[in-house]
Amino acid sequence: MTSQITLIMRATTLVVCLLLQTAHVFAAPAAYYIWKSKTSDAQLCAQTSPGEFWDKATGPYKDPHCEKPALVNEPAPPVIILVPVPIIKVH
Repeated sequence: MTSQITLIMRATTLVVCLLLQTAHVFAAPAAYYIWKSKTSDAQLCAQTSPGEFWDKATGPYKDPHCEKPALVNEPAPPVIILVPVPIIKVH
């Protein structure tokens, strides 16, 4: 009985580990924004604030030139995950 429980625990651990390894599939790059200087008329395109003297002007954008607008809440492409399930023989 103990060997069956151990086998089930190992199979469950394997499945959980495989699922955790696929988490990066859902990651997306950070959006770009146009930042406007509080002290001059300067503007720049960056993913994060260049400092305390900058305000977010427009965005989000997909590219580092702030030319292609990004869709807000853009749906992620569908992902099919195939997980091998071990066959457990119970006597």
